[in-house]
Amino acid sequence: MRYRQLGNTGLSVSEIGLGAEWLERHNQEEVTAVIRRCEEQGINILDCWMSNPQVRTMIGNAIKGRREKWIIQGHFGSTWQQGQYVRTRELPLVREAFQDLLTRLGTDYIDLGMIHYVDTEEDFHRVFEGEFLQYVKEQKERGVIRQNQELTVCNYHGETATKKAKAVSLYEFSGLARVPVTESSSGNIIALSGIPDISIGDTICAPDCPEPLPFVKISAPTMEMTFSVN
Repeated sequence: MRYRQLGNTGLSVSEIGLGAEWLERHNQEEVTAVIRRCEEQGINILDCWMSNPQVRTMIGNAIKGRREKWIIQGHFGSTWQQGQYVRTRELPLVREAFQDLLTRLGTDYIDLGMIHYVDTEEDFHRVFEGEFLQYVKEQKERGVIRQNQELTVCNYHGETATKKAKAVSLYEFSGLARVPVTESSSGNIIALSGIPDISIGDTICAPDCPEPLPFVKISAPTMEMTFSVN
């Protein structure tokens, strides 16, 4: 299998992917067999636009314990209503369907997000000029860092160019103990290794979003000394 770098994402994807449409016509054993066969052939990207809860669950069962083998593309706006697929821009339904996708696939992140099926000028403006796009951006900003993920290190002052790095080891904290993990989401305090020559004020970013945070001013160091008779 041949692979290509997907834009600026840092992801290496197989030239042939698994478009999982029509898997709902098959049972769990057959869906699992398809997933395994794809893995054997080196296919590593899966597109799951289908909102049918049954097929989402079967795919989740098939990739259980094998999530790291797959680059998953999920869709925003593909929902399941009253037993059938419905494309919608109604945010309460979009949120519910996206969370359902994560739950049924047995994961807390997708690698790629697609705004589902924009096919008219009116729909384009509704998506890109309204709260729908803001919601999608929020999901991206919530983000997850994973072990061996490609990273970009930015300096707010622009003193050096951005640097490429990789999260070789990743740790969360339990009390005072460091606990090795393979991924961590925003809001957690983590430690990581694999980034040489990092400085105070540098920002660790996703490769496709190199945006340094404003530098936090640090007071000059001070020292107090007391001399007295011993």
